[in-house]
Amino acid sequence: MSSRPVWFLLVDTVDGRPYRGTSADAAMLSNSAFVFQFRKAVKEINSNILSSIDASQLLIYRNKDAFERRQSGTLEGDVLSPTQPIGDFGSADCMLVVAVPPIPTLDKSEPSRKQLKKMQTEMSIVDLKKEMPAPSSFSKHRDKGCWVNFLRQHPDMIICHRDNTEKSFIPACLLSPRFMEFVHDLDHIAISAHDCAFVIDLTDSMCGSFDNETQRMNTFVELFEAYSGLKLVTIKYDKSETDGSLNFPNGALYCNLEVKVEKGSGGGDPYMQCIAYYVKSLPSDAHHTQYPCFLLELYGTAFSVSGIVNTNSRIICDLLSPTYQLLCDPEFSFAGKLARLFASLRKQLIILQNEFNRLLRASPFPYVSSFHDQISDSEIDFVYQQQVKGLLFYAKLIEQNAEVVVKFCSRYNQDVHSYSHSLGFAPALFSIQDFGNYTMVVMEKLPALRQITREDATNGSICGQIRYILDKLIEKNYVHGDMRETNVLIDTLGNRVVLVDFDWAGIDGVDVYPPFMNPAICWPDGASTGMPLRHHHDQYWLNDFL
Repeated sequence: MSSRPVWFLLVDTVDGRPYRGTSADAAMLSNSAFVFQFRKAVKEINSNILSSIDASQLLIYRNKDAFERRQSGTLEGDVLSPTQPIGDFGSADCMLVVAVPPIPTLDKSEPSRKQLKKMQTEMSIVDLKKEMPAPSSFSKHRDKGCWVNFLRQHPDMIICHRDNTEKSFIPACLLSPRFMEFVHDLDHIAISAHDCAFVIDLTDSMCGSFDNETQRMNTFVELFEAYSGLKLVTIKYDKSETDGSLNFPNGALYCNLEVKVEKGSGGGDPYMQCIAYYVKSLPSDAHHTQYPCFLLELYGTAFSVSGIVNTNSRIICDLLSPTYQLLCDPEFSFAGKLARLFASLRKQLIILQNEFNRLLRASPFPYVSSFHDQISDSEIDFVYQQQVKGLLFYAKLIEQNAEVVVKFCSRYNQDVHSYSHSLGFAPALFSIQDFGNYTMVVMEKLPALRQITREDATNGSICGQIRYILDKLIEKNYVHGDMRETNVLIDTLGNRVVLVDFDWAGIDGVDVYPPFMNPAICWPDGASTGMPLRHHHDQYWLNDFL
């Protein structure tokens, strides 16, 4: 899948002229790249003149005619969807039109870049709580106290996935075992007749029409309290009041319900309103004590569960469940999913009710801090030292005083890694354990690794080792699956080639590639989601840099 030039013209949305005197240009992308990646490429190419514009604000029209129709009414397909593949769009004789919106005028109360940097350095969670607007105001997407302005003024303090420019942080499930267990139980918890009866009562009640929000709220709360044995209370913060909450003895919320009578009613986003209530409830020790909280959104018949938790310096909020429709007479399998959802929720809320004196320390690292050593058959404690990237960490074993690498992923091939280590070209593997939907991998930390470079292609020893590695994998019918330069390293102390990241590894022709492979990368032919791993795919990458 080779890259090609995707031609485009920047135009001013207001007057339709070329934007700031620009002319036709091209971004190098593969046909399988998505439109949102094209937008980011356009922003990068024109970073000097688009510095005040976010890539997500750029509208991509399929051609000049489609752009010119915008005032009389666009046709279906005129504006490309962010998740639509580029395909054959953007040819030299039918280039894409990228419409640039007017540069937004900052509110006078909005801090300068210098002030923002200072706020990021000095602001604590307690400070954030003091500045948080009333939850009813925060839930709006316009006006002074809305969440849009607040998140812009406090970047990366609340990670809630409503801003695609926010940094990537550790998922809430890896920060709190309550969320990890909840998500795992959605597919595995055993349900009882009590759970099933509640689902029937709930769907029969919620599917109907309610005159106002209070009626729907009271009906849900009454049913949920009878089912769970938990008493929801309303709590007032500023001029706003929760629809039903559970809180620890010090006032911190561990469950909050926000209700809207129907979809689109109520004038605000229940998700953002729940977040504001949580922030408002945090006590003064939130910088060193972790407070996990389940957020329940009920708008009309739609119900979903999110998890929010504080680290020592910011707040992370993730969706934990799909949005379910509480409609009467649900289909059998769907009714089972609802029963498992509420059984899982009830279980975790009862645990939290009794966990106040055992709350974890607020930390920027995952809550998992030990592993079962396969060699000694013992539990080994470790402490995190550094987040390298994503869900890859350096850690130190407490008793052994040795450094290790800890990573969390969705899948990992222990057999291929162990075989590679036995031949001397992979770090020692200490443990592989499943935690909910994540797999934790603990391995040896080699002290002097560097990434392979093009210059290494002239080193006979290195080239020989790489060919030997490939031959040995083929002998066992193994495929690494992602043998790009980032995963082929040089151990400078041992003068040897080392492979890492066996997430995708497997058996040739049997195991398959995972979903959501980066379409901006030119993968070898046949290497795509759901397709089988092949030996020649590994060879493709080696030929690329040897």
